[in-house]
Amino acid sequence: MHIDKSHSDLFGNLAVAPIQVIPAMLDVDIQQHSKAWRQISTIPNLSAGKGKDGKKNKNSFAKLQDYHKVLGVALSSFTKCYEDGGFYWKDPEGNDILLKPYIHMIIGDIAGVNEMVGRYNTSHANCVVKDCKCNHEQLLSFPPV
Repeated sequence: MHIDKSHSDLFGNLAVAPIQVIPAMLDVDIQQHSKAWRQISTIPNLSAGKGKDGKKNKNSFAKLQDYHKVLGVALSSFTKCYEDGGFYWKDPEGNDILLKPYIHMIIGDIAGVNEMVGRYNTSHANCVVKDCKCNHEQLLSFPPV
C-alpha cells in the first residue's frame, strides 16, 4: 500500500493523498510496473480552508482524529472485504482460490506515516501520539505504565 500527499500547486492548497495498492501475489517483475498498482481511494486536503492567519482553529489531536476518520472511510471497502472473509480468485489453472486481504507494508514519507500512526508532527506536543497521553519523560520510565 502506498499513501503520500501529492501537490499540484506551490502552496499546498491543491493537495490530495491517493491510496494505492498492489496485490503481493503478483510476480515481482509485474509489481515494478505502474499498470499493476490500483488506486482504491483519495484522501482530500484536510488543511484546506485555513483562515487569513494560515491557521485552523483545531488542535493537533483534532486534526489527527479527523485524518483517522477519513482514512477509515477511505479504507472501508478494504475493511469490508477483510471482515467478509476475502474473495475468490481464479488462478491460471482455473482453480478458485480464496484470498484474504491484509496490509503487508505501507510506503510513504515520514510525515504521512506519522499521521497514519497518530504521531504528532511537531516537537511542541506534550505527548508523542494521540492515543497515549504520556509525556516524553513518562515514556522513558521502566517499566512503562
